[in-house]
Amino acid sequence: MKKFTFFTQKLQGLSFIAIFLLVISGIVFSCKPDPEPEPTPKDEPEIEYPIDVPFEVYKIDPCKWFVCPDPGSGIYQCDRKLLIINSYEEMEEYYQCTGGNTVPDIDFSRYTLLLARDIHPTGLRDYYPESFTCLASDSYSLNVRLRPTETGVFSYWCVSIITDKLSRDVNVELVVQ
Repeated sequence: MKKFTFFTQKLQGLSFIAIFLLVISGIVFSCKPDPEPEPTPKDEPEIEYPIDVPFEVYKIDPCKWFVCPDPGSGIYQCDRKLLIINSYEEMEEYYQCTGGNTVPDIDFSRYTLLLARDIHPTGLRDYYPESFTCLASDSYSLNVRLRPTETGVFSYWCVSIITDKLSRDVNVELVVQ
């Protein structure tokens, strides 16, 4: 029986050591700094609208824009006041050169040509594109400034700008002031 008691005492001593080691290891592991958190992808900064978009006035001399082609009648009429032109073929539909002049080159892989035109009820001293603004990811505004005269004659006006490539799906609002 002494042997059994001796064995029981040794077993209790070993279990005490095992519990002691578990407690110590728990304290040691709990004192270690937390592992570095995994980097999370940073959110893209929110774009603040409106944004002024750079553009260049496109001079069409000595050629001219015609309003809209109607091949059957030879009469040029169109309800659209703003055209988004993204190819040379589209440009030829609205641009006419005479006397051996040719349509100027535009790199349509990088740029878009915007053509705005309308009729004003009086004469015009001057007209020009004042600004081109991005209002949202797919919405723009082209602002054209008119300087009328006091004459009672209707005046046709037309401005064209080149800007960075725009999708065909964007909405461009024409604002005339």
